[in-house]
Amino acid sequence: MPSDYANELMAKVGLDTTEWKKGITDLNAGIKKIETSFQASAALMDDWSGSSEGLGKRIDSLNDKLELQKKKLDILRKAYEDEVAQNGAASEAAKSLAKKMYYAQSEIQRTRDSIEKYGKSLDDVTNKTKAQIKKAEELGKKLDKVGSKISKAGKALTVGVTAPVVAAGAAIYKYSSDLTEAENKTEVVFGNMTQYVKDWAKDSLNNFGMARSTAYDAVALYGNMATSMGLSRKQAADMSMSLVELSADLSSFQNKPIAQSQNALKSIFTGETETLKEFGIVMTETELKAYAMSEGFEKSYSEMSQAEKVQLRYQFVLDRSANAIGDYARTNDEAAAQMKKLPEALKELASSFRDNVEPSITPIVTALNNAIVSFGKLGDGTKNLIVRTSLAIAALGPLVTVIGKGVTAAGKLQKAYAFLLTKLKLKTKATVEDGLSGITRIRAIPEARKRIPLPKQNYPN
Repeated sequence: MPSDYANELMAKVGLDTTEWKKGITDLNAGIKKIETSFQASAALMDDWSGSSEGLGKRIDSLNDKLELQKKKLDILRKAYEDEVAQNGAASEAAKSLAKKMYYAQSEIQRTRDSIEKYGKSLDDVTNKTKAQIKKAEELGKKLDKVGSKISKAGKALTVGVTAPVVAAGAAIYKYSSDLTEAENKTEVVFGNMTQYVKDWAKDSLNNFGMARSTAYDAVALYGNMATSMGLSRKQAADMSMSLVELSADLSSFQNKPIAQSQNALKSIFTGETETLKEFGIVMTETELKAYAMSEGFEKSYSEMSQAEKVQLRYQFVLDRSANAIGDYARTNDEAAAQMKKLPEALKELASSFRDNVEPSITPIVTALNNAIVSFGKLGDGTKNLIVRTSLAIAALGPLVTVIGKGVTAAGKLQKAYAFLLTKLKLKTKATVEDGLSGITRIRAIPEARKRIPLPKQNYPN
């Protein structure tokens, strides 16, 4: 069902063709407002495309958008019919209206495709939840059995052995998790160009001194800004990969942290100039205008679109960075370069254990987080009892014995975790059904809404 805002706007516009141009303008503004409203709410969510709540909101906003687009097509169709009745289908006005209807129908189809796509994403959320429940249940059973054995074995170990292992495991888990999140972000930004970017990042440590997670974070940052400025995903991927490599060269050439050079290169998208001056690049509007003229750009700077300005600034920065380009490769063997590379090499080494660590640790960490939240809700008397009991257990033997007890408890927590996930599944299923009902609803178009035959013309894609 359309939102109150969409219903109110459609009622306001009506089908009075004497004011059809104003109606179209109002509907276009309404469509833009719906999209802006969703983007604002999406900004408050870490990853709306990976949650049932975020996907549900996206489908709702697209359904509202679709209703206004169909209303827009109705108005154009009525205006077209009136024009044909008065002046014939061959009139310039009729042809213009036919073309507008063609574009309106294309917009409707794109919106339907988006709703279909996000409906499938809701299915994926449900399937992933089922898999998580199964893994959680299996892990809980295993931990229950293994816990007592670990407690016995722990008596033969010391804190000096256990603590370093735990610290190393925590570092491995953190860097592995960072790599997974960076890859996910890259997939969202580059879509069908993801594998192209991943192939580029495979040897990032040797090629430009960055662990894959660092390279993915940087390339996704640039790519997100590039696509938002109107560049295609292929253009965004090529430009972003080039800028990541340039950030390594500028950092090496100017002996500055790589984070500083990456931040400076964001100016290509924002137009801000001060940060680039730290790297010897003065990118004023006057300089850009002169550069555009000297390089034979067809449009003047003031006439360029945002995407064209980004391309111009990108070419300008590359031109002004000529001395720095390739500096990382030239100086890679030097002591200073190797010292900068070392933290990234350790990060890459740790993340190489990702496939071994994440499947085992993530469910435990999630369960422990849930347990901590529950602990905070207990009464003061219960909390005091738990604290005193824990101190007594800690005094009985080496730390690993306590860890063994913790693993046994973790098994029980895993069972509770599986139960909570089952509840989440039910909620997700309801959200999926709501979203899919929306898709079914928008397919049920009355016969009166079918597109009327248009004059045979070749319109642009």
